[in-house]
Amino acid sequence: MKALMSNVSDSSTPLDMRRVIPIFLLVFVDMLGLTIILPLLHIYAAAYGATPFEIGVVVATFPLAQLIGVPMMGGLSDRFGRKPMLLISQITTCISFVILGLAGSLQMIIISRLLDGVFGANISTAQAALSDITDSSNRTRALGITGAAFGLGFIFGPLIAILTFQLTDSLVIPALTAAVYSF
Repeated sequence: MKALMSNVSDSSTPLDMRRVIPIFLLVFVDMLGLTIILPLLHIYAAAYGATPFEIGVVVATFPLAQLIGVPMMGGLSDRFGRKPMLLISQITTCISFVILGLAGSLQMIIISRLLDGVFGANISTAQAALSDITDSSNRTRALGITGAAFGLGFIFGPLIAILTFQLTDSLVIPALTAAVYSF
């Protein structure tokens, strides 16, 4: 068994960190933006007098839109390339956070989450990009690095959400902070 493990590690191709780090940062920033907004979505909805059902709709809009958006963006990234789709995804995520921050109605909040859900397919596209630049000997490590970015976003995003909301008592600032990170 030891000889088998030795052969596996000897045949590993080193990761090209110059190509992995930008994807790591993209995933981190995407998760950071999402997790700044996620803990406050019910407050955004409640600010416009949403019923419990409407709050559920606001929270569910993004993942439901992802059911359509991720396969669509995946197909487009296969056709037009990963980089253009990653850029489009990041730009629309930024725009959706600006819309959320400036929303004047419950419908605008839902539109912002719908836009981000349909076009915000950065995670799956980033994983496809990593698969494109790695081989079987280092793909797991590269995907693990993006998993770390995912986890870090989930650690720091809610912290930023709490700080920006508590310090300003405004729902505009957390959304615009997420937009700035996305930008």
